[in-house]
Amino acid sequence: MIRIPSLRFQQADTTLYVGNISASALYNIGVIESWDPNRAWDIGQQGYQRESYEDHYKSIAKFLRDNPNALLPTSILLSARTREMGVLNFNVVAEHEDHAFGYLEIPDARLLYIVDGQHRMLGFKHAIEEFGQLRLGDYLLPVVVLCHSDKVEELSQFHLINDKQKRIATNLALALLGTVVEDQPNIAKMLLGSKNIWKMKPIMISIALNEDKGHMNVWSGRIGLPNEPKGTVFAVSLASFVNSLKPFFLVDYPHKLENVQLMDYLIRFWAALNSMLPNAFQHTKDYVIQKTTGVYSLNRVAAELARQKSVVLKASPKEIAPFLFVDKTHMDDTIWQSGGTLAREYRGHARFRDLADEILEAMGLEPSRPKKA
Repeated sequence: MIRIPSLRFQQADTTLYVGNISASALYNIGVIESWDPNRAWDIGQQGYQRESYEDHYKSIAKFLRDNPNALLPTSILLSARTREMGVLNFNVVAEHEDHAFGYLEIPDARLLYIVDGQHRMLGFKHAIEEFGQLRLGDYLLPVVVLCHSDKVEELSQFHLINDKQKRIATNLALALLGTVVEDQPNIAKMLLGSKNIWKMKPIMISIALNEDKGHMNVWSGRIGLPNEPKGTVFAVSLASFVNSLKPFFLVDYPHKLENVQLMDYLIRFWAALNSMLPNAFQHTKDYVIQKTTGVYSLNRVAAELARQKSVVLKASPKEIAPFLFVDKTHMDDTIWQSGGTLAREYRGHARFRDLADEILEAMGLEPSRPKKA
């Protein structure tokens, strides 16, 4: 059994223990639940941490090896998952009105889940096992242990800690949360903030597009998730695709589509483009149509086309194509080549929007924003 000297107190409905634990004890009982692309989007089975960065934890290990008086005062956040794994015993030594001092007891074979601090834990493990720094086994690390929490709360804390401090992308955590909190806007608002709450649905739609293996879907396996193995090449990142869908979620957008409806429309819209520009889709590396230039501009075109010609929302690719083909200039493979005009002259969100408006006007539609007088 491991006994963690701790201060116990409450925050809202959650019991917290603040204490310290030796580095060797931590990596013996600490579990990192990493995202596994072979598992389904099931919050019960799936991890939410990105794969550990070897360079990151090795740099921590080198710092610990080379600095005998190394100081790492930031606490590591752990979760005991007492709702599913059972309550931990807290041996009280002294108790006051709103807190107590004592020992949190971790039975043999009981695990604690790392919510924040995986690289620090792995850094100590590497320093001890690979660099032979046995003295670091007794190094005391500050920890905060969450009790009476579940995986949804862990995910929320993981996102809040990492996203608000702008350290890492947490779209995986948001996507998993989206499977359970999409109908709970108060939680979504807490996680994303009122300005970005619209992103919850596009994240789910983008991931579903990436996973859909239908023969018409040009985005199958083309959208890069944050936890994909290094060296894997994708047409566009998840973050870029999500942001490109913003026109569908503006306050004044007339069509309030369900996730499946919007995903289906996007598949058919892009299939229509594929039918007219086959080379651009067959040789993705040599064209920018599925990179940020095409994604931002053409998803804006898709949104405006649906706004002004709502019939396309249920139209087949063959029926959508004539709307697009009116624009002879942009419905040509060569203009989308990586070294071509669009790639050179349209960079950044403002220019992507300019390109979208040029395409819309060539289609005989109103631009997405009024022309300057």
